[in-house]
Amino acid sequence: MTIKFFIIVVVGKLLIHLVSNLPYAKTIKIKPFDYLFQCDLCLGFWIYFSLFAFYGGLLQIQYVPVATEVITAALVSYIMHLAIVTGK
Repeated sequence: MTIKFFIIVVVGKLLIHLVSNLPYAKTIKIKPFDYLFQCDLCLGFWIYFSLFAFYGGLLQIQYVPVATEVITAALVSYIMHLAIVTGK
């Protein structure tokens, strides 16, 4: 459980970095999506949400299908955002 969780966190961080540096991400002019690709916290939430939804129920807590993924993705995204900001 713990190893899978950390693998998902590392894969999610790599996906955030790759998606935010795509050349198409800088040319998007649609209002909600241009902000999505500029903010690593926003992009991280959606990437981690999709990863945790795909590998649902990794944490040993009471599993509620959508709420667990939303809470886990929000927490991991925020912690990774803080790690990136303090690392710069």
